[in-house]
Amino acid sequence: LLGIGDETAELLADPGGAELRRPIDAPDLARRLGVASMHLLPCDGGPSGTFKDAEAAVVIARQLERHGRAERVVFASSGNTARAYRGYALRAGIASSACVPATGLEKLRGLGPDKRSELVVVDGDVLDAAAVAARRGAAAGSRLIAPTDWRLAGKAAIAYAIAEHVPE
Repeated sequence: LLGIGDETAELLADPGGAELRRPIDAPDLARRLGVASMHLLPCDGGPSGTFKDAEAAVVIARQLERHGRAERVVFASSGNTARAYRGYALRAGIASSACVPATGLEKLRGLGPDKRSELVVVDGDVLDAAAVAARRGAAAGSRLIAPTDWRLAGKAAIAYAIAEHVPE
């Protein structure tokens, strides 16, 4: 359903992650919202500890399958995307450059150094970071990864997890 092959999916699989992504019944919230039922999906138990893991797995997988292994992937982020994309790029053996505004650095706290990962701190906001990422992504051997359809497909993984486990 996600449009990625088995080999790539295996490479980027989150060991044990499926169990962490089982929806939780939230009857009190449902009652407060006036709906029949409500389920919440914990998305912070993946490798990066951010809700962007499902998106990152699909985006990096599609990069590999559609364009091959770039020397470096480049992306803009306000913080969480950088954390997840960096991790999945490293798992796939690809160097990365994360262009992040200074205001997003707090979300990257605790990441260990890695010679293949570059953090580019940008003055301004995430739109300024996107402009820097576009310039860096045009360099030889680099590939800008920012396609919206790939990001949406990654979010679909979350919807599939809910649909698989939530009763009608």
